[in-house]
Amino acid sequence: MKPNYRELFNTDNGEAVLQDLERITQMTRLDSDNPNPNSAIWKCAQQALLQRIYNQIKKESQNP
Repeated sequence: MKPNYRELFNTDNGEAVLQDLERITQMTRLDSDNPNPNSAIWKCAQQALLQRIYNQIKKESQNP
C-alpha cells in the first residue's frame, strides 16, 4: 500500500489535500475550549488517520 499512498500524496494535488487535512484536524493541538470527551476522541481519531498517511508516505531508510 505504501507505493499507492506515495503516488497519491507526492504530487502537487496530493500535498494540497494533505495540507488541508492537517488544517481541518489541527494536528498540533486538541481543542481545550470544548472539554467534551467525545470531541477529544473524534480529534484523536482524525489525528491518528493523518499519522497513518504520514507513515505510509515516509521514505524508507536506506540503512536498516
